[in-house]
Amino acid sequence: MGRLFWKIFTWFWAALILIALGVGISVKFYLEYSNFEIRQQLPRAQIAAISLAIERANIDKVKELLATLGKSSDHPIYVLDNNGEELLGRPVPDELRPRGHKFRPAPGVIRRKLLANDGRRYVLLTKAPWRDGAKRGHVWQFPYSSTIAIVIALLISTLVCFWLARYLTRPMKTLSQASNQLAAGRLDTRIGRLGNRRDEITDMARDFDTMAERIQSLVDGHTQLMSDISHELRSPLTRLQVALALARHQAEGRDQHRLDSMERDLQRLEDLINQVLTLSRLETTTATTEKSPLDLAELVESLVADVQLEAEQKDCEIKLSISDPVKVSGDAELLRRAIENVLRNAVYYTDMGTTVELSYRNADGFTHIKISDAGPGIPEHRLGDIFKPFVRTDQARERNTGGFGL
Repeated sequence: MGRLFWKIFTWFWAALILIALGVGISVKFYLEYSNFEIRQQLPRAQIAAISLAIERANIDKVKELLATLGKSSDHPIYVLDNNGEELLGRPVPDELRPRGHKFRPAPGVIRRKLLANDGRRYVLLTKAPWRDGAKRGHVWQFPYSSTIAIVIALLISTLVCFWLARYLTRPMKTLSQASNQLAAGRLDTRIGRLGNRRDEITDMARDFDTMAERIQSLVDGHTQLMSDISHELRSPLTRLQVALALARHQAEGRDQHRLDSMERDLQRLEDLINQVLTLSRLETTTATTEKSPLDLAELVESLVADVQLEAEQKDCEIKLSISDPVKVSGDAELLRRAIENVLRNAVYYTDMGTTVELSYRNADGFTHIKISDAGPGIPEHRLGDIFKPFVRTDQARERNTGGFGL
């Protein structure tokens, strides 16, 4: 079991322990309250027993009860006869004696007048187990203390679980954000250290950084390799073109069709090398494009004129729908290649005798260019891949089905 497991275990264990303590404290307060109620009721029962013995004129029983209760009770009970003498001869505290001309008992004193069956009168005095209002002010009454204990337990468990969830989800959110940035093409994304953590999540972050570094190295290596290969191919291509020119000069008009075929192949190879170099330049982080204002209508009209010859060979028509002139800022050559690539593919794949439509419109601050044909179309599941380098919808990658995916 890993470190993260023990962290989760410890946090949950601590939460349960704290909740158990809260419940234990609540039970403790309940028991204290129960004992308090018993202590309140006990003096009443003692007074009732002594009162019953006096009413029956059983003075010996009264003295026995007074002596027994005097040893065990915190609040002794005193019984005075008609002469004001205590039955056991004990001195009566001044705080229990009546005050004032009306002989009213002092606050917190229980005073009860009793009449025995033989006609003699007695006065029972004792201190109340609580003073007036003390019961209401008792802090640890059960309903109040139970509510406090439950609130404390809920508060503690909420805080513990909140910090546990935060502790676990915060690095996960960082990992998610880094993954999204990496998927968006920011190959230099790294997570780095996650504070002072030393658990499986830290290991995952370190593995993510290693993976991202490896991916960046592979992509950069691939881009650099394509650039180096393209540059290296230029030298032999130049020599082949020179050799072809010499061969034409020496042939003196013979085998022209073969030489023309070789020249077309060399031109295709040169175009491919130029496209790879352009792609490599655009994919590097330091690559910049030279943007300048240009007339989109003028650019589109020149493209249609260039592709018109190919359209005539297929007996198809290119229909151009231009609204208002549009000025855009961009690289004229790259924009021309992008539109020309799609337009030539549309002419190539459309059915004989059909129409290829090209139009554009302005909406939401953007210019939307639309090219449609009557060809077989592109499978829906490949629509997201056609703008990736070297991707072609034909898996056999035959030359007669299109270009090189550039």
